[in-house]
Amino acid sequence: STYKIVEKHDPEMFEEIKEMVKMGRWEVTASTWVEGDKNMTSGESQARHILYTKKYFKEKFGIPFDSILLDYEPDTFGHNAQVPEILEKGGIKYYYHCRGSESHCIYNWKSPSGASVLVFREPDWYNTIITYDYADYLPSFCKEHDIDRLIRVYGVGDHGGGPTRRDIERLTDMSTWPCYAKIEFGSYRTFFEYLETKRENFPTVEGELNFVFTGCYSSESRIKMANRMAEDSLNTAETLTALANAFANGKPYTKGYTKAWIKTLFNHFHDILPGSGIRETREHALAYLQEVLGYTYAGRSKSLIAFAESIDTSSIKTEDDKESFADGAGMGFKGVAQQNSALVRGLETQIVNTGCGKTRIFHIFNTTAYDRSEALEFPIWDYPGKLEKLEIKDADGNDVPFYISKGGGGFWAHTCVNITAFVTVPAFGYITLIAREGESKHLPYIMYFWNPRVEYYQDFVLENDRIVARFDRSMQLVSLVDKKTNKELIKDKSGFFSICWQNHKLPTVTTGNAWVEGYVLKEQNINENYPVFVTEMNNGNDIRKYICYEIEFGKSKISATVSLDRNSTVLKYKVDADWHEIFTSEEGIPALKFHLPFGFEVNEYEYEIAFGTVKR
Repeated sequence: STYKIVEKHDPEMFEEIKEMVKMGRWEVTASTWVEGDKNMTSGESQARHILYTKKYFKEKFGIPFDSILLDYEPDTFGHNAQVPEILEKGGIKYYYHCRGSESHCIYNWKSPSGASVLVFREPDWYNTIITYDYADYLPSFCKEHDIDRLIRVYGVGDHGGGPTRRDIERLTDMSTWPCYAKIEFGSYRTFFEYLETKRENFPTVEGELNFVFTGCYSSESRIKMANRMAEDSLNTAETLTALANAFANGKPYTKGYTKAWIKTLFNHFHDILPGSGIRETREHALAYLQEVLGYTYAGRSKSLIAFAESIDTSSIKTEDDKESFADGAGMGFKGVAQQNSALVRGLETQIVNTGCGKTRIFHIFNTTAYDRSEALEFPIWDYPGKLEKLEIKDADGNDVPFYISKGGGGFWAHTCVNITAFVTVPAFGYITLIAREGESKHLPYIMYFWNPRVEYYQDFVLENDRIVARFDRSMQLVSLVDKKTNKELIKDKSGFFSICWQNHKLPTVTTGNAWVEGYVLKEQNINENYPVFVTEMNNGNDIRKYICYEIEFGKSKISATVSLDRNSTVLKYKVDADWHEIFTSEEGIPALKFHLPFGFEVNEYEYEIAFGTVKR
């Protein structure tokens, strides 16, 4: 990305750099688009870093793919266990880092599959100062590792920048000292090729090399949300485009997606995605997200239309209607579009113009590699029929369970109702739904069921055929039972929020910052200490049951919905935190936490990482 910036803003300097590279006086050490975060980015993203970087250097500098061998990551805050796998598959042999481990300095790092890279961990620091004792630890280090040379990284710059004239003058002078280590100007490649000859002597390390700066996994959460949205949207859009190109005469959209990927990869920089940059960094990252979604939504829309136009729906009887309906006017109304793309990832809805009047046709696409059976929300615009007679069937004529969910209403002279239907869609496939006025005389799964004989707020329960969850009046989870085993999973109160104040006076990198979490000075259970208002309940259907509640505390407010879908073992919490608590020197740094302790003991947990899993 730095080369790209120079190319754009100083093309004359860019030509000078190209000449230096050709002369062998400038070493290209980049094999990723930025020195990025290795834990929060997806495996696909980490593969794209290598792909686009190698393509760039081949196009601009004529460097062959197999000549870029080093992943140079001096300042990256952590390294997931699949890094050796991803690098080896991308033709990368060597890895340089500084943070994330305090064990070996030279080692072979092996992934679970056996793929490995040769690693050098900086024993000192990645931008040292040239002083008279610059090589004093060399003899003991070389003896320990059975080598006779060592690389030293120096220069001015926050991320190991270039040498100054003073640096070069001092090193030139020190190279003449008769009783000192021999000093030569060299390259990373030469050093790693030397280490390669000694490789069998170095230890082998397996697993993740984590981590430094725990605060970077929660700081600036909007950047993290933006990255996940960008990765998901790119995956969905590219999948649809590939399938449409193969099966529906769709057109490729490669250039648009490449631009979107480049902007996404830039935001992986280890001081952007972790939230350790200034405010302008965040605004720049969110602006890039808007562009990414622009590219991906355009490509996705083209593909969905190509699919929809190729699906024969002529056998579905429709009636002529004198007035066209709004096929998507105000599609983002009440957050419907956001829910389709962000909350129900991988299920896409497309309206086609073969339906009209009281008969509407929908295609639901699954862009993931596994079958999906779940609740999906989508809108019906300007419906002229009687909603109490509405029915939804699949292409084979089977009834599709649904209810009319909250939202909808009027928007710019058009009306909308939200449908939540339980659908089953095959992997990389689609289904067709037909919504029309039927013969039924009752409301189909309409919400707001209330039994006037029961004081409903006595018992806050979400239950399906697999689990039953019970909440107390403060919406704390007090019981979670697996109905198959009849096992209670909650020992004490769970599923609650707390506000805590962290110490800001420890001498960390900087005082009270985005990098380091201070230890907790005091903590308060928000659910127990502030009024919890249940605002809505829906237990009247078996598709999605939910409870909505609000809590106001301090200057802030939490709005939460906890839901349970048919056939699911997952309680989903959708939380909006209107956060206005600020740091004070008297109380410390305020933080919002969500607690979900379980009532059973385990020895380890399994976590998803890039292209794999790891046990901790």
